[in-house]
Amino acid sequence: MSNETIEFTGIMVKHSPVIKKNDVFANLQIKTSEVGAIRTFVKPFQNAGVEGLSDLFKEEYLPWNKMNIPLGEYNLYYKVVFEGVEFDAKLVNIAVNNKRVKESSVTDYLLTFDKCIEENDAKVSYYIKHKEEDENGKMQLVQYPVTLESIEGMPGTNI
Repeated sequence: MSNETIEFTGIMVKHSPVIKKNDVFANLQIKTSEVGAIRTFVKPFQNAGVEGLSDLFKEEYLPWNKMNIPLGEYNLYYKVVFEGVEFDAKLVNIAVNNKRVKESSVTDYLLTFDKCIEENDAKVSYYIKHKEEDENGKMQLVQYPVTLESIEGMPGTNI
């Protein structure tokens, strides 16, 4: 696995408990966007061993609008830092939505993680679809800094 650190801004869109085979954990989603025809966001995941990703994004105008990339089998574990709140999580899926906005291409990425339920989950939940007033008085979703640093796994868990 590559030890590449991934940094971007994103919006926390979901954080909820999940029960699978008597295991209880949290599932959370972070959305980020990339504007323009050159898509580089997926490159670090290709470097981490997910084959074929670059080929899916090499065209300026993608021949598809939506795509789901299941990643559970790749065991991509990260130390996630979301606006200073830190937790370990496994990246299990990336959903991709590609659209044209005016004369540009916008690609949205929805990253889905599984993590252990911890005391800091209340802090994480605060950021779900958090809005603040902009300079025009309109409420806007706030994008926060996100850092993903690869780790070897999450010992003591079934995630």
